Amino acid sequence: MSARHWATRLHLPTLGAVALILAAWAALSWRYGAYVLPSPLAVARGFADIVVSGEIWRHTAASLGRILVGFGGAVAVALLAGLAAFLSRTAHGVIHDFVLRLRENRGELVVLGDGTQSKPYVYVEDCIDGMEFGYRSAHDAVNCYNLAVDDQTSVTEIAEWTITAMGIDRASIEIKYTGGPRGWKGDVPQVRLDTRRMTGLGWRPKLSSREAVRRTIREVVEQFRNGPLQ
Repeated sequence: MSARHWATRLHLPTLGAVALILAAWAALSWRYGAYVLPSPLAVARGFADIVVSGEIWRHTAASLGRILVGFGGAVAVALLAGLAAFLSRTAHGVIHDFVLRLRENRGELVVLGDGTQSKPYVYVEDCIDGMEFGYRSAHDAVNCYNLAVDDQTSVTEIAEWTITAMGIDRASIEIKYTGGPRGWKGDVPQVRLDTRRMTGLGWRPKLSSREAVRRTIREVVEQFRNGPLQ
């Protein structure tokens, strides 16, 4: 076998880089002392000692146990929270409620409040993209950003679009408002968020509030058609 072939199999540049790192490590250990930076040989001896004594396995088992408990607990909480959100009518949101009411009664839709309540709705994919973008781009120790879009969508618009998406003749249905600027106690009728810090990082949503709501309505209506939702 040729020397070149052996060099390829051993990947000598990698071995050379490792040797250089070890040499630099040893030199720094000699310069600053083992208390600051133990030498590679001291680390290797220490590792061999804890392997022979079995101490490493006890610590490894304890660490894996903590990871399992933490990860398992997080998964359990997430599953329970997701199940609770799925079963709770209050967690579904206005689109889900409108679709459900229209499936029960295609001649009348009751809307809480006066229909003028409006919010800047962010599509779920834009929301995830914005959070990931902020995580990658923000470098302060503590970061606080508003994630939103520039336009807003009213409850009346959502009601009208839902009726259209469900194929209901608008002339055959009456929208009844319960009255008042708030849909329920604690409702914030008008939501406006300052997104200058987030947009200053360079992030922009792909969908406007109007586009996000209309797309979500189509998706929710389709979900109801494909299977029962509560």
